Amino acid sequence: MCLPQFQVESFDIDKLLKLSKKYNIFYTIHLDDTNMPCDFNPKIANAYIGTVLQTIEIEKQLHIPI
Repeated sequence: MCLPQFQVESFDIDKLLKLSKKYNIFYTIHLDDTNMPCDFNPKIANAYIGTVLQTIEIEKQLHIPI
């Protein structure tokens, strides 16, 4: 998820669901290796936590097992 095209804001959920059904595939999401939700700076930690929570919501919509 560290590349621009893989940011949660770039996902087209409807398109991904249609492709999943059409080709009988499933998805996985791999968080950025630098994700540090326990950073000592609370603003940075909150940004990482927000990213994780957004990702979990996307996983639910795409039926991705966590």
